[in-house]
Amino acid sequence: MLQGDATTCYQHGLVKRAGQPHLGEKCKLVTRQMVFMIPNHFVIFDRVVSTNAGYRKDWLIHTAHEPKITGRTIRADHSGGRMFCRTMLPEDAVLKVVGGPGKEFWAAGKNWDIVPNGLNDENLALMGQWRVEVTPGRERQKDIFLHVIQVAGQDLEQMNEAELIERVGRYGVRVKTGKQIWEIVFNFDGPLGGHIKRTGQGKRISRNLTTGVQKQEGIAARTYPAMTYEQAKARIPQRELPGFWVGGMEKLEKQLAEVSHGEVRVIANTPGGRLMHVVSFGERERVPATLGSDQNPPLAGQKANFNSAVGGQAQSAYMDKEARYKPVILFVGPVHGHEVEALTGLTNLISIMDTGYARQRRVLNRTQRCWGENGSRRNYGNWDGARQRRVLFGTQRCWVGC
Repeated sequence: MLQGDATTCYQHGLVKRAGQPHLGEKCKLVTRQMVFMIPNHFVIFDRVVSTNAGYRKDWLIHTAHEPKITGRTIRADHSGGRMFCRTMLPEDAVLKVVGGPGKEFWAAGKNWDIVPNGLNDENLALMGQWRVEVTPGRERQKDIFLHVIQVAGQDLEQMNEAELIERVGRYGVRVKTGKQIWEIVFNFDGPLGGHIKRTGQGKRISRNLTTGVQKQEGIAARTYPAMTYEQAKARIPQRELPGFWVGGMEKLEKQLAEVSHGEVRVIANTPGGRLMHVVSFGERERVPATLGSDQNPPLAGQKANFNSAVGGQAQSAYMDKEARYKPVILFVGPVHGHEVEALTGLTNLISIMDTGYARQRRVLNRTQRCWGENGSRRNYGNWDGARQRRVLFGTQRCWVGC
């Protein structure tokens, strides 16, 4: 169940349009409550209060293709799916179809052009070239909109039975879905709230709807000065970066060229055309399996590729962790825009793994178990036989380990 107060989204706010300093508000209240009835039904309850009864209110639902209206029920098809939408309130609602050639994006008395930019007919359809407007039959300051939506395949000829519920201080709907009956009612005045009840086959439900609402504050009508790339670059503070900081390709390539105890390989190109490397430390565990080759030996217990194993919901066919002896450590650290802290951290980790020193040349106590002071390798604690460590990273995304 979701609910919210969107009043400020329909108001002008503190900042008015140029030349309209005293533009009056038209909206006093807009709230929405939505309940999902598993697996195919939605109930939507909206309260709308205007500052003047003469201000028209329209409840809209957009569709990809032309909708059909039978009484107070809307039907729309797309691909292999079908949607029904029944208007329960207002009781005097008028339903009108808008759209089609010359009116695909009709609003404010004109059809608004869409720049295709490579969009095909399906893309344009999904923008909602058709809609149904649900409008109260007479002018009122306050209106209640109550709708039931059902989705299904196109073999469904008609939606489930839905009945309007009127109680003291509440409106709602009773919906029959198979062998279950749902009753959902909402407060039509005062604090948001209501009650949901389910009877029939399966677990019974009877509970109050939440009353908590987080108001939307809206977006301030504030302008920001335009700025060129050079102007933005000039605003970056000039700071001297420490020597261990790696934030570009030049330093990265230099460090990778200096790796002596690990294996460095290029495994892919990023969408931006940059190289992605894998840096591995430790000897790979090789276990007989049904897949693989001399160039790409299989992992332990691997009987299917990753996609097949996941698709078959049998991940162990790709990797049975229990069948392996040596643990493998994976570190992941993406680079986001100009935030290269993760890249710097990864390159320092590579340095520690390769030399026993961070890039500041400060030795770390734990690495002394594996490395001598002159950089020679020590074989303490079966480090070679018990562990395999890999570092995988690129300038757009950084990964450590595998």
